[in-house]
Amino acid sequence: MNRLASGYTALTAEEINEKMKQAEAETGRSKERVTIDLDLLQYDDKRYHLKDWSRPYVTELMEKWE
Repeated sequence: MNRLASGYTALTAEEINEKMKQAEAETGRSKERVTIDLDLLQYDDKRYHLKDWSRPYVTELMEKWE
């Protein structure tokens, strides 16, 4: 299941990433077992995970978002 979320926060990109990694760990994620994968794709004008932006599920979700 792929989802896209947008929002506003006073947290920095690093703080958001830390919280997402904590949430992944709480679901039992490990190097051997991926239970959930949370990625920050954009923060303000800075894009992350540039290879993911061309993935079909990301482009499809972005089209629905606009």
